[in-house]
Amino acid sequence: MAENDVDVGLILKKAFKSIVQDPGYILLFLLPVLISIVFLGLFWLIIGVDLFTLSQSYQNASEFMNMLQTSFGLLIGIGIIYAILLIIVYVTVQAAAIKKVEAQEKGERLSVSEAFSRGLSVFPRLFAAVLLFALIIVAPIIGLVALAILGTVTTIIPLVCLSMLLLFIIIIPLIYFSIRLSLYAQACVLENLGPIDCLKRSWHITKGSVLLIFVTGLILAIIAFAILAPFMAINFATTFTTLTSTGVSYNPFGSILYSIGQLVAQLIIGPVYLIAYTLIYLSLSNKQKSASRTDVEPKERSSDVSPYAPQ
Repeated sequence: MAENDVDVGLILKKAFKSIVQDPGYILLFLLPVLISIVFLGLFWLIIGVDLFTLSQSYQNASEFMNMLQTSFGLLIGIGIIYAILLIIVYVTVQAAAIKKVEAQEKGERLSVSEAFSRGLSVFPRLFAAVLLFALIIVAPIIGLVALAILGTVTTIIPLVCLSMLLLFIIIIPLIYFSIRLSLYAQACVLENLGPIDCLKRSWHITKGSVLLIFVTGLILAIIAFAILAPFMAINFATTFTTLTSTGVSYNPFGSILYSIGQLVAQLIIGPVYLIAYTLIYLSLSNKQKSASRTDVEPKERSSDVSPYAPQ
């Protein structure tokens, strides 16, 4: 890719081509999926789902609630372990995929294990950067939504109106900030920057490229929705829980099918997203370096002129 050539079509084409030529990208994103499948199986066993028939039955709703009360502590404990493990693996996978793209652009090819090892080495810094990014972008939204819910529950209508108004006011600036800071992971992994510095670097390098990044993300979101839409439609049309005169019958077929759709979308769009944004980062970085060299060279040539030369 040419240093000054930043084209959405070329970047997406190269990103999709990368996952075809190197299945290691998909294998990396399969790791958090496997963890989710294992913990989902544990959850089903605890609540009484037959893993062979994928169904469960209770004589009445109170029996189901008693089961939940009895297993509540165990479910919470498993949920906490699952969340911690998933965060570690997913953040590491992001870093590993970025490292693979960097090696790919140098004409090298990292194995899954080597990429994961390199990704794990930058986990502390990248995790701190993820938390800081979430604090800047996500926390205000969560806070205002929680405020709106509180106002709804307590029937304080002015509080609901105020929170929704503030949410409407800040949503556009937050989208802009999220785009300007969207390359923080690449800056953290590729330039070994700390949480604050990688956010600053992303803000600096994305100047003038907001539309490029937005369009790239929008196209990937549309592709992801196109993949997921059929599974969503089948899930919506499938009866998930049926109340009968004899009790509660549970059949998670629709949910399982939807999960398969999510899996397909995640294994395709997840790697493509990281590859595309890493290619954008590398291209913008090369573009800035090229511009810097252009600015420096005339100054160096002028400094070579003898002070005694005739003016």
